[in-house]
Amino acid sequence: MLVLATVPVTSAGAPPDGRAYEQVTPADKQGYQVGGNQSAAAEPAVSADGARIAYSSVYPYGPSRSGSLSGYLSSRASDGWVTESALPAPGPNQIGYGLPGQDTTLRGTTPDQRAAVYFDTTVPPYGALALLRKDGTRVRIADATAQGAGAGQLDGQPWFQGISDDGRHVLFTSTSRLVPGLPDPVGGAVLYEWVDDGGNGTLRVVNRDDQSTLTLLDPGPASLGGSSSSILAKIFGEASLRNAISRDGERIFFQNPAPDVAPSGESAGGGPVYLRQGGSATVEVSAPEVGYVPVSTPTRRQFLDATPNGSQVFFWADGDLVNGAPPTGGVYRYDVDAAQLTFLTEAPDNAGAAPTAMVSDAGDRLYFQRGTDLVLYSGGATRVVLADTQVQGGSFSLGAISALPGIRDDACPTANLSADGRFFTFTARTGSTLADQTVYRYDADTGVLDAVTSTLAGFTGAGACGVYYPRQIAARVMSEDGRYVFFDSQAPLVPEDTNGRVDAYRWHDGGVALLSDGTGPGDSLFVGADRTGANAFIVTADPLVRQDRDSENDLYDARIGGGFQPPAEREACSGDACQGAPSPALPGSSPGSAVFDGPGDVDVAPAPAVVVGRLSKRALRAFARTGRTTVTARVNGGGGVRATLAIAVGPRFRVIDSARRATTRPGTVALQLTLTRRARRSLARSEDGLRVRIDVRYSRAEQTSRQEYVLVPVSRARSGGRHG
Repeated sequence: MLVLATVPVTSAGAPPDGRAYEQVTPADKQGYQVGGNQSAAAEPAVSADGARIAYSSVYPYGPSRSGSLSGYLSSRASDGWVTESALPAPGPNQIGYGLPGQDTTLRGTTPDQRAAVYFDTTVPPYGALALLRKDGTRVRIADATAQGAGAGQLDGQPWFQGISDDGRHVLFTSTSRLVPGLPDPVGGAVLYEWVDDGGNGTLRVVNRDDQSTLTLLDPGPASLGGSSSSILAKIFGEASLRNAISRDGERIFFQNPAPDVAPSGESAGGGPVYLRQGGSATVEVSAPEVGYVPVSTPTRRQFLDATPNGSQVFFWADGDLVNGAPPTGGVYRYDVDAAQLTFLTEAPDNAGAAPTAMVSDAGDRLYFQRGTDLVLYSGGATRVVLADTQVQGGSFSLGAISALPGIRDDACPTANLSADGRFFTFTARTGSTLADQTVYRYDADTGVLDAVTSTLAGFTGAGACGVYYPRQIAARVMSEDGRYVFFDSQAPLVPEDTNGRVDAYRWHDGGVALLSDGTGPGDSLFVGADRTGANAFIVTADPLVRQDRDSENDLYDARIGGGFQPPAEREACSGDACQGAPSPALPGSSPGSAVFDGPGDVDVAPAPAVVVGRLSKRALRAFARTGRTTVTARVNGGGGVRATLAIAVGPRFRVIDSARRATTRPGTVALQLTLTRRARRSLARSEDGLRVRIDVRYSRAEQTSRQEYVLVPVSRARSGGRHG
């Protein structure tokens, strides 16, 4: 019996459950923010223990001097979160977002983030798919057809599809002939598998037969599993489905278009469902049972899901394939180890789209859409979970929601299932807009369906995924034990939510509480959680900890029992007052001077830890003339020294250059900073000069020295120009 439970909304703290906010992304993002001009955080992937999160974002890292979409990995340490680039550093002239130029774009990671697949347009031929391992080793998996930078989408560009848990198997599609023996032209996208052989890897064709000659199966583009996101597939390539590649990478399920679909057809689904096993055998799992003659031959089939080890695969077909199946077909299960096909239950065609589904790890519980009902198949019988509704699914194609029914969307997953299939969380809607949706959690053991939220709530756009980059791994929105469910809501579900914006919430054992602060001027979006629900990650511009002093988007972890000791507050200061005692004149401040690293004639004292010499009038004139200057700092011990150069843009500063040096002993460090061409043009045109800011940070003492100057063109400087 189905029981619908009402959910009390309780007043919330910020955050609830004994959580504390931890800033994941660096406090200093050099004038950029997480997400840049795109979604708040593209492709966030949270490790099972919540100690690591990989994501795409726009802000410089390392030698990068301008914003470009790239990949980052933040890891939790004992005293805070540490962020590093998950990819090679992009070049200085990025075009960005996967277009040809000097850019790297994260496409997917292993669940433990030990390996990352990225799109590389930094080195000709532009458009390579590459793999970077945690140990720093890098390999180019496939190159696109060579064309010049600026050519737009490249012919034969490889599109990432999936990766095994150990990173040794990478799947991608391309229209290029990358292995000998393929026909020319190939007639559509070929599904390739790259296998780590200890060297540069081996390429294998997935959608092929078992004969000695290399023959592709069926016409048209192959796709991993089968995708309903045809619009996104045309633009960005297919998104991987949940278990279309087994965790060890040895079993791969794929589809070609239906036989009557032309090679140029848009649909990637409808044809037979195949299994490629061990790189050597191809089996059509959707073929009729041996010896059985169908009454109604299927014309369309659809991969639904598979168990994580690939031992069972589920699909839908619109015809009978075994004795006892109705002519209209329905949902089937193929046991790979036993090579046995079984009819499970009827499931009619849903308004032109086959049903989508999610299965438990053991394959004993299957949730799917049947007409207007959400259904659970278990123990040889079906039961209705939610009747007369439409589970949110279809395609988030550039922000527009498709009207197709389904449990999950391949590009933006909206449902979670516990490993044993007991708990199932999903968003259902009564209309075709985000305003008509409700988040539910179903308990298969008790039959209770909890309405987690009211309307205007769900796993919304940029928070749960980036619409520009299809996700391989679904954001975890529910803890494994089903006690925590996380979601976004524009409606104020608790009195503390007063900003009228989208905010992140958590549901726990029947009560709703605010996860973000609910008071900031912008949206705060949930992006993923760990297996236990103790770590819940959000993106927000609200400063939730003391060291976050800007209004840019940051990643935060609302962690149960978390929090770090905040840095000591410094007294407010400005200008020279921030520098402590005046420092003696330091040599080597002229532009282009050699870097000196040694003890020199430094008087080592416990304080101050770093002394930075101010630029003289002569040095400022040289800075304005050449665009280069050298900042000299004295430190009282070993550590890292970093200098950044920022220019005033309106009321704010924007970082345009940085330099780093490491020291092992007390001494003097010189770091060279350079104005960009754009900044020099602004200086030449300006009547008031160019206001610049130089920050020097000494890592050992966590101390930063700040100085501001006004540069004036050389012609005006000679006639009495001013400086700071």
